[in-house]
Amino acid sequence: MGKLDGRVSLITGTAGGQGLSHAVRLTIAGADVIAVDLCEPIASVPFPRATPEILAQIVKVIDALGRGWKSYSGRRASARGTTFRWRACSSMELMST
Repeated sequence: MGKLDGRVSLITGTAGGQGLSHAVRLTIAGADVIAVDLCEPIASVPFPRATPEILAQIVKVIDALGRGWKSYSGRRASARGTTFRWRACSSMELMST
């Protein structure tokens, strides 16, 4: 039984860097994960961004660890977007950005 069994974690930037690291560690600890990443180029960011394919691979890792997950990518996943409803995550207990 993991330390975070029964907890739900919303992680932004899941397709790389710290977001990826947090997703893996929290999954190993037993949390279910809501994985969110823009997965699009950003003019002010000078390095390549993650892709939806990379996010899909991360979801496979989470799935292989036997945890629940949901992933969102693109503008629909943006906090500034109009279609993603953050209130749908009302059972969320952990958050990493």
